[in-house]
Amino acid sequence: MRTLSLLALILLLSLADTSASLAQMTVMNAASFDPSQPIAPGSFAAVFGQNLCTQTAAGNWIAPGQLPTTLGECSMTVNGAPAMMQYVSPGQINVIVPNGVGTGQATVNVNNGTQIITGTVMAGAAGPGMFALNGMGRAKARC
Repeated sequence: MRTLSLLALILLLSLADTSASLAQMTVMNAASFDPSQPIAPGSFAAVFGQNLCTQTAAGNWIAPGQLPTTLGECSMTVNGAPAMMQYVSPGQINVIVPNGVGTGQATVNVNNGTQIITGTVMAGAAGPGMFALNGMGRAKARC
């Protein structure tokens, strides 16, 4: 009987560890893809992980400078402020960092409709980075 209870406990703990690992995410500056650089208000941030959202969807501009804050039953906040969603999928989310998130360590919550995944990222007044036209980090300079 004790052996059966011990095996059940081990199985339960291994399942708990698996679900926790599925809820991990990495938040970074979307222009640099450098997790050591801060995200900044008004800039694009990228979130990578597993089971972030249940659907894949791209946001449409509601008005100039305004994207939806819920997309494909998924939403995200940075220090409690809703982020505008540009793209969501199970493995990646692209958002515009909300204004007023402050500087220092920021709390990021992703709500996919069935669970809330929490992570942290450094926020700063600026987060330098450049987008490349070809997506490979290279582009021709034009004057």
